[in-house]
Amino acid sequence: MINKMKSRTFLLISIVVLFMTIPLTAQLKRDGLIFSEVYLDENEPDKSWLEIYNPTSKPLILEKFRFFQVLSTNILPEEIQEKGGIEIPPNECIVLCANVAGFDFSMHEKSKLIQVSTITHFDKGGFFSLRTKGLGEDGVDIFLYGDPEETSKLKKKLGDFVVPFSKNSKSYSRKMTKGTAEKFKSEFYLTEPSPGKHSEEENFKSMERR
Repeated sequence: MINKMKSRTFLLISIVVLFMTIPLTAQLKRDGLIFSEVYLDENEPDKSWLEIYNPTSKPLILEKFRFFQVLSTNILPEEIQEKGGIEIPPNECIVLCANVAGFDFSMHEKSKLIQVSTITHFDKGGFFSLRTKGLGEDGVDIFLYGDPEETSKLKKKLGDFVVPFSKNSKSYSRKMTKGTAEKFKSEFYLTEPSPGKHSEEENFKSMERR
């Protein structure tokens, strides 16, 4: 009888933990840093880049950056890892690019451009994720990319939306609702690339025009 009670208690705790975990990955809070614009070029991976934006009113630190195709839980440059991450001011962003030399876009502040060569190995599909320092699961942002069939096994946890590979020199920008909604999905829309110039207000206005 005691063993049965223990088993039921363990099962109940497991179910509660499961329902607490899935919403945090499928529909993330806006407490931390987010992926705001993505350019993944399957034909020329050296030109790929990802923009990371701070939508809050306080400085935040990008502590970790990883993706599905690499076993390491953090592929940020070693010098950034040694410092414990990189700080992003309120309403500003940085761009992680596969190759600085092959980066085709002008940026007002070159210091916001960081080379992460491993990005080129994204293969046919998977996910990218980041972690904001000090926020635990609330500071995790993640999105699926590439071929939907390749990412189908991840959909239960991360949602159905998959960011396609970039075509015709277009990027994908994050859809964000105006206001202070506690949660939002990681969905993106096709747009003209503007790395390093992300503005939540401009993002919302461009959605209104669509």
